[in-house]
Amino acid sequence: MKMKILKTRSLPIGIDIGSAYVKVVQFQQNEDKLELIAAARMSIPVQCRDDSDKKMDFLAEFLRGILKEQGFRGKRCIISIPASETFLQHIKTARVSPDRLNDTLRWELQGKLPFDTNDAIIRHIVVGEVHNEREIGLEVIVVAVQRETVDRYLKMASDSKLDVIGINVEPCAILECFGRFLRRQEDRQRATLFLDLGRSSTQVVISHGSKMVFARNIMFGADRIDAAAASALNMSLEDIGILREKCLVSNEKAEPDCEVFYDAIGEVIEEEVREIKKSLQYYDSIFPTKPVQRAIFLGGQAMDKQFCQMIAKRLNLPSQIGDPFVRTAIAAENKEVDVLQTRPMWAVAVGLSVGEKVRNVA
Repeated sequence: MKMKILKTRSLPIGIDIGSAYVKVVQFQQNEDKLELIAAARMSIPVQCRDDSDKKMDFLAEFLRGILKEQGFRGKRCIISIPASETFLQHIKTARVSPDRLNDTLRWELQGKLPFDTNDAIIRHIVVGEVHNEREIGLEVIVVAVQRETVDRYLKMASDSKLDVIGINVEPCAILECFGRFLRRQEDRQRATLFLDLGRSSTQVVISHGSKMVFARNIMFGADRIDAAAASALNMSLEDIGILREKCLVSNEKAEPDCEVFYDAIGEVIEEEVREIKKSLQYYDSIFPTKPVQRAIFLGGQAMDKQFCQMIAKRLNLPSQIGDPFVRTAIAAENKEVDVLQTRPMWAVAVGLSVGEKVRNVA
């Protein structure tokens, strides 16, 4: 009788550095299953969020601590650069050969970046060909990050005794999280809108199956919504935070205080939806025969079902709250890991960890 040798492989540690939280997760591949090894989350202190040196010191100390104490394996990691430090731009350009495209895009970005293009690390995703009356061109998603920013995060990781094997950005990590479920032919024919609702920004990502065809970072998040509610209700931001937590707990109930809160943020939600609709209009101009068919909500605000319903109703799209941990298990020795109550906010971190596996089978 032949013995079956089970192969288990630890995937990289995924480190999602947001504006308000840092989330760290790691999976292992056990035969054809993904198993969660460890997960950790920590709020970034307010005094560190706008001070780069303090933020890097905090991150290094936090990461060193969890690597020792919370069951993470090895030092290999993939980091996401925060959305606030990432530049995303759709560019239409002439159809050129792949070896000329990088130079063409760098030239197109002159004057459009908040930093000199010579100081930028630039990557791109070719969406496809676009046709107009005179010529055939290319639609390209360009991602740019200041080199100094990348160096700063690499140094922080080195100070944490981590080995960085990759750096990613949030839109790509989101698709690497869910791309493993979108590989059928029928999935490739369907356009899906991912909305990652964060503390300081909203990521708008549209895919055909697992292929990204649109990405935009809208600097509009929970901070702005909380500020609008505080002003409308004459409350402090701290009290608004307490009220929002109460509304999360009572999501299925019609709490009077929560109804007042949701009424107060109606106007600011309209503003956010207008920005999302601009993204959908741009997408429709590229793919007029393939409209978006559904929306998937992610991020910290996606835990608020009523908030998501308010956006979905205004977009007039079928929607659901995304679960990055679907079809995964918790490794037998790590039953204490608990991410069930905060699932939607882990999409980027999960994508960073499992993305290596996704790329290997692509």
